[in-house]
Amino acid sequence: MVRERRGPGSMGRAVRAACAAALLALAACEAVLGLGGLTNAPADGGVRADASHRDASRGDAGPCGDTHTSSKNCGRCGHDCLGGACVNGECQPVTLVGDAGITPSAIAIDDASVYWADPENVVVGKVDKDGSNVVTLFSQGSATVDVEDPESIALDDTSVYVGDYTNGAIFLCSKTGCEGNPSLLVPPSDAGTDAGGPPGVADLTTRAPFVYWTDTETSVWRILSGGMGQPEHLATYAPDSGSVPGNIVVDATWVYWNNGDGTVQQVPLDGGSPLLVTTASQMQSGGLCLSNAVLYLTQAVSPGGTVESAPINSGGGQSTILVGGQHSPDGIAADDTNLYWVDEGAALTANGGALMMCPLSNCVPVVLASGQAGPTALAVDANAVYWVNTASYSPGSAGSVMKIAKP
Repeated sequence: MVRERRGPGSMGRAVRAACAAALLALAACEAVLGLGGLTNAPADGGVRADASHRDASRGDAGPCGDTHTSSKNCGRCGHDCLGGACVNGECQPVTLVGDAGITPSAIAIDDASVYWADPENVVVGKVDKDGSNVVTLFSQGSATVDVEDPESIALDDTSVYVGDYTNGAIFLCSKTGCEGNPSLLVPPSDAGTDAGGPPGVADLTTRAPFVYWTDTETSVWRILSGGMGQPEHLATYAPDSGSVPGNIVVDATWVYWNNGDGTVQQVPLDGGSPLLVTTASQMQSGGLCLSNAVLYLTQAVSPGGTVESAPINSGGGQSTILVGGQHSPDGIAADDTNLYWVDEGAALTANGGALMMCPLSNCVPVVLASGQAGPTALAVDANAVYWVNTASYSPGSAGSVMKIAKP
């Protein structure tokens, strides 16, 4: 992978001036600055390469050791790979959970743990962020309630919420565990979508004191997270044929969701008539996220998938294409400075997926992790990116829950 070099800032300029004044060698300047792990991203969209500015075989070492190989000082002093190896100044991915028996497709994180939902094996689990303490919170076999297709997952301070794509149930389990038997925040329908019955849960999210979700037909809902009261219908979308709601995000004022026809809509937290935020360039909605009053979305086309953006006050115009030429991009997340997404890979081939990143200010994409087996969803915290590989497009590959330190 080749990454865009970060500017050294005023501190870097001062150090360079001091080096010049003292007539130190260039190598000594670089050691002080901790440069060498990042290089300019190429115009062709960015692929991993040897980003070294020096020959690793020389064993050069600065004040914090060899930043080409030190997992605690990878690429620069103090850059911890969080359990991953450091190769040529680049942190490598860490497998938190991985075997042929899991196919997770949804992920959520809190300060300590990573949570996932596995619809194929009908299991919901968690693992500590360092890869220890893998726990099954509940499964089809352990629950006395009807768990069929856990496809979406969200958290609040104390609880895990899981939406069932098939029967429309929302399950509630404490983060500390529910002895394998979740409560029902929303009960399952009698028939479920597979039998032509009431809709399932497409996606869900939380904002105290409510859980919000989209169903698999036309509507957006919420319910008090404590289970008191009945579901409230917030909005109905009258879609084109075959178009249904998808991912959902919430801020202090609005609920936003994308639809299968490429549109993104919004409705007040208390409900009302939906408003059009933006229309994407294509009609194959993937992921959706919100950062700094801007919505970011993927269009899950292969080839020719896109990453796009639209301010929340767009007023219905077409979203801006940030990155093109992707292969079925799906889940997307953002922090204050960078955008991250997963790409399932060319022709959905075995281990052809990738975790991608670009700066919000100038979206030149780079590959953070390649060789991934069907990545679908991700989450970020201050230090790392977490994602799940379903392995559903990679026969013989293992599904996994993954982590990589931010660059």
